[in-house]
Amino acid sequence: MIGTSKGPAGYEYGVDYQFDDIFPDASPFAGVKAVYSPIEHRYLCFAKGHASGAAVKAAKTPWAICIGASDATAPEDQQRVLNLVKLTTSQQKTSRLATTTQEREKYDRWPDAIALVDVFKFTYPPHVISDLRMQTHPLKDAQTQLCDLDAGRLPIVAALRGHRIRLADLPSLPQEVTLDRFIPDYVGVEEGRAIMQDIIRYERNSEMAKLVKGINRDANGGACVCEGCGFRETNPSLFDSHHKVPLHFKVQTTTPALMAVLCPTCHRVVHLLAKMPYLPLSILKLRDWHSARTRPVGEVSRAQLNDD
Repeated sequence: MIGTSKGPAGYEYGVDYQFDDIFPDASPFAGVKAVYSPIEHRYLCFAKGHASGAAVKAAKTPWAICIGASDATAPEDQQRVLNLVKLTTSQQKTSRLATTTQEREKYDRWPDAIALVDVFKFTYPPHVISDLRMQTHPLKDAQTQLCDLDAGRLPIVAALRGHRIRLADLPSLPQEVTLDRFIPDYVGVEEGRAIMQDIIRYERNSEMAKLVKGINRDANGGACVCEGCGFRETNPSLFDSHHKVPLHFKVQTTTPALMAVLCPTCHRVVHLLAKMPYLPLSILKLRDWHSARTRPVGEVSRAQLNDD
C-alpha cells in the first residue's frame, strides 16, 4: 500500500480527518484491544484461541480501538489510544502474516492474528484517563482478546469526538494471504426464546399518519415521495410518517405541518445522525446530508449537520 494515494476504503493518506466525521456513532466498533505499540503491520495479534471471536465480530462490526498497554509498551504510548483498525474476517497464524523474522520473534507470544484493511493513527494519541476522562478503564480484561463495548467501555467512542486521525500507510499483506470470510463452525447463538418486557409506548394517531401520506400522495400525482431523498413509489406502506417534534417531549396536538413523509432509510438518518437522539435532524439538514454524500469524505461533518 506504501506509495498509493488512498487506502482500501478510499480514505486519503496524508490527510487529517476528524474522528466523528468518519465514526458518527459507535455502531462500527466491535470493541477494544491492548497492543504493544502503534500498529506497524496489517494484522492484529491475539493470544492463542482468541482471534476466532474477533473474526466473528468483524463480520458485523469491523472496527477496533487499540490502546497501548504492556510491559513492552514505550512510556509515551502507555494507556493512550494509538490506532483504529478495520478488522477482516480472515483469521490467520501470526507467523503467516509476518513478513520478517524480527516480526515473528516480536509476536511469538501472540500466535493468532486477524488481517487488517485500513488502519488509522491519532495525530495526538489521547490518554484514556487524563485526556478522555474514562471512569472505567477500557482495557480491563482486554489484554489478550477483543473486548466488547459494554456499558463501561462505550463512552470511549463519544470521548474521541473532536480528535484528529490519519490513515497509516502500512506495508501490504503477503500475497498468499486472502481476506476470505472465516467463521468457525462452532460459533452460534441461541435465538427464538419468548421474553417478557416492560416498555413505555407513546400514543400515536394512525389516522394522522395516513392523512399525511395522503396529502403527500395527492401533491405528487398519486405517488408518495420521500421528503429527504426523493424516493418515489405508489405503495404508501413503504414510507414512514415522521414526527418533527418527538412525542416523548410532551403531549402535543399534532398537525400535518409537524410531520414529514420519509422512506425508512431517511427516517433512520434523521435520528441516528442527530447530535441528540431525542432531537432529530430537520428535513433541510437531512437534504444537506444527502448532498454531502456526493462530496469528498469529511467535507461535511456531523457537527455541521446539527448546527442551527
